[in-house]
Amino acid sequence: MSVFVKAILTLQRQVRNLTRRINRLSGGASTGGTITADTTISDDYTNGYYFVNISSTAKTITLPTPEVGKKFKFMLVSNSNPNLIFDAGSNTITGSITYGVDADEPFIVSYYTGNTYTIENFNQGSWFELSCVDENNWMINGIKSYPV
Repeated sequence: MSVFVKAILTLQRQVRNLTRRINRLSGGASTGGTITADTTISDDYTNGYYFVNISSTAKTITLPTPEVGKKFKFMLVSNSNPNLIFDAGSNTITGSITYGVDADEPFIVSYYTGNTYTIENFNQGSWFELSCVDENNWMINGIKSYPV
């Protein structure tokens, strides 16, 4: 078996283990799948986790119609330094992302309000959570793992 095939099998096993952990921690919230392209989350989907495995090309995730209690978590599982755009349509995204730049500036918090939120150049291990707080607003928070 080649080194490449072994690496793929190891990665698949790690993703399965991570999925199991997420489901245990989420109290049974479903996994929405893996995002590899521009994606629109259905209004019928109300709570869950998505894995984000995208190339270095920016991708847009369009959020569903706001409804109090909807919550989505996105976890990056690739090291491709992409840009990820969350689009709330005519609604608002407000919140903050914490990230580290380097050893001299280990933590920086970025605050934002608008109808789209672009997260630039992040890496595997980054996660972002969007929660609907009322009929017009999404709250974002997360940790951005900076490329090394």
